[in-house]
Amino acid sequence: MSVFISWSGEDRDVKNVIAARLKEENIPFFDSDEDCTSDFSTECIANIRRSTVFVVIISEASMNNSSYVINEVIEARRMENNGALNILVYKITDAPYTERFAFNLNHISDANHLGRVQKLGATGAIDTLIKRIRHLEKLRAEGRPEKPYDVILPIPHGIPIATRSYIGYFVEGSREDKLDEISSAFARSGTVILSEFFGYGKRSLIKSLMLWAPPCTTLSSTVFPLLT
Repeated sequence: MSVFISWSGEDRDVKNVIAARLKEENIPFFDSDEDCTSDFSTECIANIRRSTVFVVIISEASMNNSSYVINEVIEARRMENNGALNILVYKITDAPYTERFAFNLNHISDANHLGRVQKLGATGAIDTLIKRIRHLEKLRAEGRPEKPYDVILPIPHGIPIATRSYIGYFVEGSREDKLDEISSAFARSGTVILSEFFGYGKRSLIKSLMLWAPPCTTLSSTVFPLLT
């Protein structure tokens, strides 16, 4: 198992604390300060693909548009979807996610989101991080790696509409096609189900739909996983 640490230059002190603890625990990891010997971006992406755990330090600096962190997060999300690694979020700010980070990280469960598990800046957060890495290592060694969308709500009976046909946030572009599809579904059933992973804008769409949804109808958002 190998751990990749994704961080912004302004958060180097935090990264160094995590790196020192990983060394103490004899957990292999990639630290671009020490291990990058050639082109930075190429080597970082290559090492994400060799890792089984991706730890991203989230701060206002790492979410800045000039930061390279989002590129690493996007690659980690792709690897996670393929079952190759797990993402752990070490959030050190209470600032909300930017849209790009929300799209790629809103699906992370509380157990893998250290900003939710521990009070920001708490020393115990490092201990929790190590425990999660060890747990994920154990599951992978047993041939049953933790999947990113393990928690699923039962889907009620109704007209299903998959939101993935619209790539990205509903709030970023035209919704006419999806609204027409949902309107047509309402004409056939009193229940319409939006079914998709986190980050596809189901909740935002529901809020908009509630303004004009016909009486005696039910709009259900199924969430993968349950925690947001």
